Amino acid sequence: MTLAVARRPGLAGYAMQLALAALQRIAEPQAPAGGDEPMADAEAAAPAAAEAGDWDVGAVAAAARAAPDGAARNQALALLAALARSQPQAALQHAMDVSLALSSFTSL
Repeated sequence: MTLAVARRPGLAGYAMQLALAALQRIAEPQAPAGGDEPMADAEAAAPAAAEAGDWDVGAVAAAARAAPDGAARNQALALLAALARSQPQAALQHAMDVSLALSSFTSL
């Protein structure tokens, strides 16, 4: 499996994109079904997503910097956005890491 990924670098980016998409689905707060007020339900679900586990925002920013292609970078940024919505304090603590990830995109 490792040799196949090494021979086809596009597969590594695709695998990274899939993994980040799965993590994003876990990180995003899920509104309960059937709620009349979706915004209130989403705000009530946000603490549940934050309590699901401690997320390493710095590692996600590093993954964004190391992404081999644009699709994986965009998915890493989407995960960072989801983490910032559910854990704003953790995102603020890693603001420099996130800004470094963003600045590396402009140099490409």
